[in-house]
Amino acid sequence: MIRILHRIKYGKTLAGCVLAAAVVIGYCGLRWRVHVNSASLIREAERSLRQRDNARARDSLKTLLWFEPQQDQALLITGISLNADRKFPEAIAVLDRILDTSEQFEQGGIALASSLNHDKQFDRALSVLRRHLELFPRSVVTCEELVRLNLKLLRQREATTLLLEFWSRGWDDFGALPLLLELEVKTATPHEAIPVLEAADRQHPRQPAVVLALARAYSMMGKTEQAQTQLEDALRLQPQDFMTRLLAAEFFFNRGDVVSAQRLSKIESVKPIEDDRYWFLLCRIADHSNQLEEANSYLQKALTLRPDDETYLLMQATLLRRLGRIEGARTAALRASQLAEDRKQLVLLSHKFDRTHPSPDHCLEIADLLERLGHLKQASGWRRVSQLIVPVQPSNLTP
Repeated sequence: MIRILHRIKYGKTLAGCVLAAAVVIGYCGLRWRVHVNSASLIREAERSLRQRDNARARDSLKTLLWFEPQQDQALLITGISLNADRKFPEAIAVLDRILDTSEQFEQGGIALASSLNHDKQFDRALSVLRRHLELFPRSVVTCEELVRLNLKLLRQREATTLLLEFWSRGWDDFGALPLLLELEVKTATPHEAIPVLEAADRQHPRQPAVVLALARAYSMMGKTEQAQTQLEDALRLQPQDFMTRLLAAEFFFNRGDVVSAQRLSKIESVKPIEDDRYWFLLCRIADHSNQLEEANSYLQKALTLRPDDETYLLMQATLLRRLGRIEGARTAALRASQLAEDRKQLVLLSHKFDRTHPSPDHCLEIADLLERLGHLKQASGWRRVSQLIVPVQPSNLTP
């Protein structure tokens, strides 16, 4: 009886081993076939993606990703297809898996930022795009995405600075200069930004960049109570952030709370602060205390960083007049008046600018105005553009 039981037990063990071996062999065989056919599976998915059959593209890659979860091309196609179907959280989860060592990382990072942007995760989208531009400093798409996101967050100054830096890396004049011109004459529209920002705050609450943008938008529209609430939240989220402290200090100073403005303006930095708005704020605080020489010293630093600002020049004219320097005050006032007129003309020219068929004379007019405004590098760029434009010859054919 015991022998029979041993035989039965041995038989079951042997059968189990055979079954397990068969499963392993079958799995390995299937995995090998999937790997061998991976190129054709990816081609099929790409074809479906081009045909906008996004679900089919993902279905083509499910088995491949099950066996090879880090197949970067499959991850990229799947993420892009999910993004196209507006399944942004799922797209983010997939695109996040593409490693920075992958050949698909550059395109994958742009797709990830797009999904984050559409999902209103603006803070993280900013972080992803900034790092991506550091890794791929010549990526036009990354730069344009980052510029658009900055504008959405009412960070026009940051968008302009970014474009200037990118242009200096070798972006062609025809691509960069019209965008820089557009930003030069563009007026922020907080009433358009607020619905987008409020929706982002509801969907993903307490994003520092969104909270600060809401504070800026409310302040620009004169909604002081709402602006103060957002600024206080922003300070709780990032108490040492430079821009948060600067905007809060400006806000409280404008409301007459000079003590809070002075406290917030005490910003510790290991390097010189190169933001003209900071020095102008210190100028206003010093002027409020009737420390005119100190105020003028701060204003000189602001003007060194941004010499084409009419507001600064008008402030300088006022300070110099109060200090008894009448000739200097007159010079500053005349310069402010001339800049205002030149900027007005630049706005008019920018509205007439035709990107598809630019006129050499038009480009030279823009160059002259930019030169008078102190933007010498851009002026030089517009002159280069004017020399490269081939005039459109009128046709001799009659209709």
